[in-house]
Amino acid sequence: MADLAVLKYHLGEYGPAASFFYMTTPFFGENSWSLLELSMLVMYSHCLRELQRKDEFVRVGLKLLTKAAAAENERLLQKKSLSVGPSAEVTYPDKSAISGFLNEILSVAATLSNEVRVPLNQLFTQVEVLGTPEYHDGNDRFSLTITLRSLLVDELKVEKGTLRLTRTIPGGTKEVRLQTSETSTLKPGVNKLHFVSTTNVSGPYRIHQADIVCDNVHLHWERDVTQTSSKMAHVFRVPDVQLYRPAGGLRCRLTAAKDIQLDKNNSVDLEVSTGWNSITSCELSVKPATGGLRINSTEASFVGPSFEYEKPPEAGLFRFGAVSESTTIKMRFPYTIEQDVPNISVRVEVNYTTEDTTYHYSSVFSIPISLALGVNVQDVFKDKELFSRFSVSTASASPLKLFTTKLLDSEVFKAHAAPGSSRTVTVFPKQPASLLYKITRKSANLITAKTPRTMYLRLEYSVLLDEIIDHVEEVFAEATKELPLSTFSGFLIGRILKEVQSGLSAYELERAALLGEVPTSFISPLLAEGAISGLGAVPGTSKDATIMLKAFLKEWQVAHPRLIIKEMESARRSILIPVDVPSIPVFHSVDIQLPPPSEQTFDSTVAVNQLLAANLRLRWTRIWDTAVSDGKSINKDYEFSYEVNGLPETWLVGGRKRGHFKSLGVDKSDTKFGESELHVPVLLVPLREGRLPFPNVEIREVKEEKDESSQAHGHHEIDYQNIGETVRVVADLQKVTLSLDASGPSGGPLVLESEHREVSDRILL
Repeated sequence: MADLAVLKYHLGEYGPAASFFYMTTPFFGENSWSLLELSMLVMYSHCLRELQRKDEFVRVGLKLLTKAAAAENERLLQKKSLSVGPSAEVTYPDKSAISGFLNEILSVAATLSNEVRVPLNQLFTQVEVLGTPEYHDGNDRFSLTITLRSLLVDELKVEKGTLRLTRTIPGGTKEVRLQTSETSTLKPGVNKLHFVSTTNVSGPYRIHQADIVCDNVHLHWERDVTQTSSKMAHVFRVPDVQLYRPAGGLRCRLTAAKDIQLDKNNSVDLEVSTGWNSITSCELSVKPATGGLRINSTEASFVGPSFEYEKPPEAGLFRFGAVSESTTIKMRFPYTIEQDVPNISVRVEVNYTTEDTTYHYSSVFSIPISLALGVNVQDVFKDKELFSRFSVSTASASPLKLFTTKLLDSEVFKAHAAPGSSRTVTVFPKQPASLLYKITRKSANLITAKTPRTMYLRLEYSVLLDEIIDHVEEVFAEATKELPLSTFSGFLIGRILKEVQSGLSAYELERAALLGEVPTSFISPLLAEGAISGLGAVPGTSKDATIMLKAFLKEWQVAHPRLIIKEMESARRSILIPVDVPSIPVFHSVDIQLPPPSEQTFDSTVAVNQLLAANLRLRWTRIWDTAVSDGKSINKDYEFSYEVNGLPETWLVGGRKRGHFKSLGVDKSDTKFGESELHVPVLLVPLREGRLPFPNVEIREVKEEKDESSQAHGHHEIDYQNIGETVRVVADLQKVTLSLDASGPSGGPLVLESEHREVSDRILL
């Protein structure tokens, strides 16, 4: 059948010949008769060309080229290999048979409607990245040079080449594309392709895809997801690329707002520095990258100088006109989050045009938004004052400094600070700070729904770890501003700050807060092998940037084993915490008063079973009823019951130990806040000796069955002024006779005789 195919070909009967070639050529390929297969494919291609079968001609022609390329690759490998002893001579196909065939295939493929895709590694080998990324001073672009060996016989004209890089670690821009800037010609042998990207990114990336476009033929290579780097691969044996942003270009910085108010939306501050770019137009995009995060772009505002929008802002999109070089745009974006998360991620993209081209900046920022401190409050109500104790604790392992504290007044309440509250306090994780304030009522004016009743606790503080980070950033920015290290300052400082955040333990932070200095051991991980790599040569020199940076870090660490911590203004934060004073309809004060010694008709010593005449003083006020007045709350009458009781083995209570009293509304009272008091005589008899606490007084509201308004109005607070007070009670004996043996109860002394004291005007029961 192969003979028939060749015969028909030479007779010019291309139709039957093509059919015979179609059936016979796979046989020679499967049996490794490469030379015969190539010869058959050459004739088969001529038949298809004469028959104007364009699709089949391109398919068979590319198969012919790939078979020839495989033979050429085998020849190159055989040439490199070392053989011991005589080796059999291998015959390779004549290149002249397929010379010029490539251009015919490309011209025919250009007429097809669909693109023709060919695996890159079938026509090229030894595809590698030459050196490291190259950065261009004065513009925000970088380039990669790729070397590749063409296995083709003819020259190949490349219209466009594309590389796609993917990020190897979470965060940041996931994908970066590079393209060739001009057409080029790939000759047989080793060639170079120059790829350029105007995307401004940083971080570790890996070459994931490569495309070379030649008319309608696309040479394509894509890394398998499960594929690992191998030195035996023919395409991109070392695919990893380290990218960074050289100092001087456009930079963005996103941080949480320094001033927080808990009853309002939090905000993030974005700084965009143009650097050396003189921008003619700019498009800024700010998008959430965390689930449940919403950025209120309609409420975005400028912090500092304002800039005019070229077009009205859209959802997360802001367009600016011309912005000169070395200009900083600072904006504030309020946001809301559906659930509590420690960090939020925001994607910032900037498309900016200069005189030469359009650049793209992209970065994903992760910002900690959890509060750095926690505040607990404990209230103690009195007749005319409220004492509030605020306990301020740190919410992380890092200590914090509390610079100033202030409780801001409202229209209803006034705050009074305790002495010494203005000094700086260091708060440790296990040692919270305590703040005491006295709160008084301002006036008895009518309280409406619009009356501001909420007070605010303002705290100015700084987290020690933030101070260390800002100080380290300042120190290394100064140390690396001189050439040639200035190009790598952004990359180096970013790596150092990551080590500071993760390298300082809770013990080291606590020690740093006490000593005022921190060891610089956080630099040591950057000196390890492979910690810094892929930076190439220092601009303007032939020195390796990795070696120079490590030498610089080592010298700096030797010269600065410890870093003195100083207060950084950039690390200062403030927080406004709303403080609501609870509304209490009626506040009671309870005090059981014994006659003072000057008024007592008996000896000041209280004996067991002695009858004591006491006075129960009940006071109540409406001063803390700060609910919105509706004509029924503060002017409503309340009825209460009281009961004096003590432990049966401690006190015997007599007199008017139970009763009722009524708190009239403010409109029916002659006093400012409806203050009133009641004195009730009670009789107390101590039943045992020792220090006895005063009997307890219970006060309950007397509610009618149909009265449901008081249940929703609030509770009633009681101030027991006798808490902590005791009455010293002794046995009423003047003389006791005891036996010295163990004849008493439980082997103790036996009381033989006792004599009571005789005191006038004292009643014993």
